[in-house]
Amino acid sequence: MARDTRERMVLATSKLLQRKGFHGTGLNQILAEAEAPKGSMYFHFPGGKDQLAAEAIRSSGDYVDRALRAHETANALESVDTYLADLGEALERSGFVAGCPIATAALEVGATTPEVGDACHAAFEKLIGRVAGWIEADGADHATASDQAFLIYSAIEGALVLAKAQRSIEPLRRLRAQLPRLLGRPTT
Repeated sequence: MARDTRERMVLATSKLLQRKGFHGTGLNQILAEAEAPKGSMYFHFPGGKDQLAAEAIRSSGDYVDRALRAHETANALESVDTYLADLGEALERSGFVAGCPIATAALEVGATTPEVGDACHAAFEKLIGRVAGWIEADGADHATASDQAFLIYSAIEGALVLAKAQRSIEPLRRLRAQLPRLLGRPTT
């Protein structure tokens, strides 16, 4: 039961970070959304909100990594393209409220809250590594794959921010159109 409460709190925090950011997410909100008793916050997370947010970021990184793996196809271009298509659909379904809880937390407190910043860094490294693995499997050397994956994942996060700001999936569509160029593939 205690583990279930802890997991609900982490999931609730991930969702709230995604929608409201770090500063917009209150402890009472987390407890209410997780349907957790008041005393459970410091029982499970003695380090407080920073510890809980870092755990939620790690969990979010694992979730996005599973989403990326679910889009793995014959090559990096198709894998990233299908991931972006589904990401755009999910963003539209959420009314452009959903986004990346990792990026949201990194922008707000990554530089000032080391525990959260470190969790963001590790999550992004994992996700960039996943994309780099696809590019390497396509035949690129490790250094090239790492550079291209960094560029592509940075573009994904930037396109998400722009899509939310514009309340349109057009930035994701434009990124999808540029994927062959970003991957050094010939365009037709």
